[in-house]
Amino acid sequence: MTIVEAAAALRARRVSSLELTEQCLHQVAARPELNAFITVTADLARSQASAADQELAAGQDRGPLHGIPIALKDVFCTRGIRTTCGSLLFADHVPDHERNQAATADLASGGEPDLEQRLRVPGVLDHRLLDRLSQILVLQGSSSSAKSAVAS
Repeated sequence: MTIVEAAAALRARRVSSLELTEQCLHQVAARPELNAFITVTADLARSQASAADQELAAGQDRGPLHGIPIALKDVFCTRGIRTTCGSLLFADHVPDHERNQAATADLASGGEPDLEQRLRVPGVLDHRLLDRLSQILVLQGSSSSAKSAVAS
């Protein structure tokens, strides 16, 4: 199902945001070897999905992505959620503020390497990505985790 199809199904009440979120969480859990995510916030995603379902049922539609599960790149500060930027320097960093806000169900913090890793400097999180289609390790770049997550 595409995002456009999922959004239409949500508004037609053929599927709920919670159901979409559970499907996404199942996909994440089913392929841990892909290493597509650093931090998965399953309980938060379920809570936000339920809230989106209630809002949509009440006629409050915040836009085309309202109720669609998303993954946030691990470089955006997420209050109370570990945000590493792919670096050991921030391995335990839990910001006290938000850098972005969205009216969608936040599924996870995607595992994106930072500049330090791209330069191959020691001291980054060991977060090797496995390409779903070729089953080989892939060079990490700004959207390599997104590629792996979408492909699965």
